[in-house]
Amino acid sequence: MAMSDYALAVLGPPLIDAFEARAPSAELRFRHLGRTTRDDEEVPPRAVDGLVMPYGGPSRNLPHHELFRDEWVCVTAEDNDLIGPEPSTEELRALRWVIGYHNPQNGPPVIAALEAQGVHQNRYVTVDSFHLLPRLVAGSRRLALVQGRLARDLGPGTGLRVFRCPFELAPLIEAFRWHPAHTDDPAHTWLRALFRDTVRTRVAAPAPEDA
Repeated sequence: MAMSDYALAVLGPPLIDAFEARAPSAELRFRHLGRTTRDDEEVPPRAVDGLVMPYGGPSRNLPHHELFRDEWVCVTAEDNDLIGPEPSTEELRALRWVIGYHNPQNGPPVIAALEAQGVHQNRYVTVDSFHLLPRLVAGSRRLALVQGRLARDLGPGTGLRVFRCPFELAPLIEAFRWHPAHTDDPAHTWLRALFRDTVRTRVAAPAPEDA
């Protein structure tokens, strides 16, 4: 399986539990899906059993099913004096943003939304990790765009503040994708069902059937 550190954090623990319970003699291997990775080049869909990534991009025409949805939230230091109690778009435009996995040639819709609000690339710091984003804004005047599921792990005492962006951002939709050659394979059909069952019972609401 190829996926980002965010997707692995959300899916990994329950998926590994289910995998070990149902296939104790099988091997499960995760590969890092980074910003510069083109799933049609460096990680060919046929070279892995599945890609977990947002809708869109080079893999948009592969067979897939939706796994779960999330929202984007803003994270900054509690003592960031450039942001008021109710942050405005103007305040956020003035800050330097820390963005995970940003690819200028194939950026996710959320990047286009930031650009539309006047937050341009000269205000980005990019890193190939989502888990590092909170640490890169702690004790600074920077601002990070983080998935809500990760932000919920930022408990009291972290020195961080989480808030909704003052402008609308499209939800993040993570999908399981695979090469068409795997569609009718019994083992792969089992694997897709395992993902769906795990998401349905441990992660999110029921996901649609294969597309």
